Amino acid sequence: NTLELILKRKDVVFFPATGRTRTSMARIIGNSFTDLFGGIERVPGVYQQGLMVFDLQGKLIYERTLDEETLALACTVSRRLKCAFVCYSGERIYCEDPLNKHVVDMRKYNDHPEPFEQGLHLLPSKGLAVHKVIILAEKEEIDKVRPTIEATLEGVATVTQAVETMLEVL
Repeated sequence: NTLELILKRKDVVFFPATGRTRTSMARIIGNSFTDLFGGIERVPGVYQQGLMVFDLQGKLIYERTLDEETLALACTVSRRLKCAFVCYSGERIYCEDPLNKHVVDMRKYNDHPEPFEQGLHLLPSKGLAVHKVIILAEKEEIDKVRPTIEATLEGVATVTQAVETMLEVL
């Protein structure tokens, strides 16, 4: 494996940067990659658009989460606009409706949201910090609702888009 040979050289430092969680990135790249670092818990990198940063020993050195009010606002506006949404909490992804077409479609990215039917706005009350919310819909619907979402969250969160069927609230 070329990547393995490069990483084993002492003068090369590999530091992944992605919108994915560390676990999701490892699923895509494979165990041989994480084994080079001594396991997933030791892989460095910038994950979830910089919301979680791990140093060269795999220790969490920076983390940013959504406050409860912003999370509740993102959940409320998503429901009002009839969009599906998921929450990223550490290495896990939670959803309210695991059978929603857009949530199921996340599997093609090798992400598997777990059901949390009580309401994603309640994650913090269960001791689960939320790093970001992803709002899911067809491209045309995302294009239509994005201005409303941005206006509603202006000044409290950033809305980004890497995939045409997803808006990310950071």
